Amino acid sequence: MAVLNEPKDEHDRLRLFVVGRDGNSEEWLDVGGLYSGVTRLQLAWSPDGRYLAIAPLDLDSPFLVLDTTTRQLLDFCVPGNALNAHILWSPDSSQVIIPR
Repeated sequence: MAVLNEPKDEHDRLRLFVVGRDGNSEEWLDVGGLYSGVTRLQLAWSPDGRYLAIAPLDLDSPFLVLDTTTRQLLDFCVPGNALNAHILWSPDSSQVIIPR
């Protein structure tokens, strides 16, 4: 399960945590450290659970995909705030549709 913290003030940054089946949480991504000012995200797991699509909703920050196996963050250089609908994955998790 992916969980986002709620920044309490301008010094607290948006961070992504993943909670395992055992209930332990681990910080996977400091979104606010990468893109200052991001406060809202749209998230979508791929059907196979290997990828997590991340779209910032309130800035001109890029659409991102996090590989949960390697924790590599892929930047697609497409503005995330242009999204106005849910992110859609292909059934085999090989492609993502970015609605505009």
